[in-house]
Amino acid sequence: QDIYNTLLLDNCPEMILLFDADLVCVLGTASARRYLAFPSSVAFAGESIDSLFSRTPVGAEWLEDLKNDCRAAMAGKGSISRSVRVHYRDD
Repeated sequence: QDIYNTLLLDNCPEMILLFDADLVCVLGTASARRYLAFPSSVAFAGESIDSLFSRTPVGAEWLEDLKNDCRAAMAGKGSISRSVRVHYRDD
């Protein structure tokens, strides 16, 4: 099952992050890794949501809104969907 999960995460075109109740990353897709500029040799599981987005061009207000959405969803207030258009740079 670990191989299946790895294949799914590595090949999913969407940026998906899973956080625990403390907003610490549990896992994420390869697309999330590329957007967040984490090299494949560095695990982002265990990183806080603030740390993950510290190198991105999102503003502080956007990040606070995201954290509030995560907390609301975890509190059972329904699912929350947030869409943002992302352009990757080819370095």
